[in-house]
Amino acid sequence: MLFRKTSVFILPVLSLCIVAVESPALAQETTKPVAAGASANGPTRLELANAILDISFPEDMRLAMFQTTSKQMEAQMMQSLSGVITDEGALELVSKWQAALSPESDALLKHYVPLIMEAWAVSYAQIHSEQELEDILAFVKTPSGQAFMQRSTDILSHPAFAEANQAYINATTELVMERIPDLVQALQSYQASKATDEE
Repeated sequence: MLFRKTSVFILPVLSLCIVAVESPALAQETTKPVAAGASANGPTRLELANAILDISFPEDMRLAMFQTTSKQMEAQMMQSLSGVITDEGALELVSKWQAALSPESDALLKHYVPLIMEAWAVSYAQIHSEQELEDILAFVKTPSGQAFMQRSTDILSHPAFAEANQAYINATTELVMERIPDLVQALQSYQASKATDEE
């Protein structure tokens, strides 16, 4: 009985934690950035985009920026689980599992940050006009512009934003937990029908 109950929540735990911590890296694996010389909009826009990112998020700050965001989301995901997993022993196991996973996730993040930033520049270059990029660059060159960009990730940990975001995560987690039995049943039915077809 304990295994059955545990299996019901382990699946959403895995998906929520992976989405919170590793989704940018996993997405990057399948969408390799376009090289500067091969940009659909030419090198001018890409150079402007890189200049914007270099000023907004200096290279020596980037890893810490992503880590802060990742850890904040991870903490909120785990907090949401405490509201739906009532078995303290099971919740402790999940917490230990996540704690053991974190160092490996950090290593992956460190590896992928340069690729993510490269893709970020390519995205800017392809969705903004040259004039827009020039205007943005002019803004981020100002002290206010730099402060605005560099503090953008601080929003996640600000009490007002964190409270609203936590409420959303809690509601989403509760919904996922309620619907997991339906998914398990559908997968079991599919597996049974597949086994029948193969006989």
